Amino acid sequence: MNWVEVTVLITAGFAVGFINTIAGGATVISFASMMVLGLPIMAANATHRVAAAFQTLASSGAFLRQKILDFKTGLRYGIPTTLGSIAGAWASVDIREDTFRIIAGIAMLLMLIAMVLKPGIWMMGKKSEPEVKPKPWHHLVFFLVGFYGGFIYIGIGYFLLAALVLTTGLDLLRSNALKVFIVMLYVPFTLVPFIIADLINWPFALVLSIGQAAGAWVAARASISLGNGFIRWFMMVFIIILVADLFGLISLRGLILRLQ
Repeated sequence: MNWVEVTVLITAGFAVGFINTIAGGATVISFASMMVLGLPIMAANATHRVAAAFQTLASSGAFLRQKILDFKTGLRYGIPTTLGSIAGAWASVDIREDTFRIIAGIAMLLMLIAMVLKPGIWMMGKKSEPEVKPKPWHHLVFFLVGFYGGFIYIGIGYFLLAALVLTTGLDLLRSNALKVFIVMLYVPFTLVPFIIADLINWPFALVLSIGQAAGAWVAARASISLGNGFIRWFMMVFIIILVADLFGLISLRGLILRLQ
């Protein structure tokens, strides 16, 4: 790796770790960065999961030390999510790249719509006490969210955050802590099929991990109220750019190469 690649991955990783910890959806940044550096989309889908493991480990530790993270509740919702993610990861390994692009693009469009249409409804949670014990249908919801996370991963933070707030009434602060903890639980399991298929670029993964762990560590100590509005608009721009690239309307790699 050259210094340009290291700089890009460290910078992108820090941004992803920070934004994913206080909101979500920032994986599009690391995804786009690796694709710009020449990594195929399926390899990028595998490689960023290594960095996600380090990111969520750093932020979960910080949330736990601040007594924000409810460990038992995280396990209750993390188990069905993990089971779904294992199924999704195995399904993702065998999918064609053009099909993957279409599915990822549609998922990003849905996430963009969710961010535009009154995000405060689910971002802020309910004022009543949270419902700690999951209902039977909650397990199905989190299994499906986990399947998506294992399959594509892009935007899983928003889907998990929405599921936690809408099904349990948890506020944004506690939902964020549970979100990163649940991702920390299932990501190692989703790495197995990608390791077997030899899709992970380990140098990229380890450098990206440094940036994401640092960003997550900083964000876990930051106030939730800082920058949420900016991050929402920031992510909307990146989502639009990535969707355009996924659908072949633009080429991020080609654009960067022309600028060099």
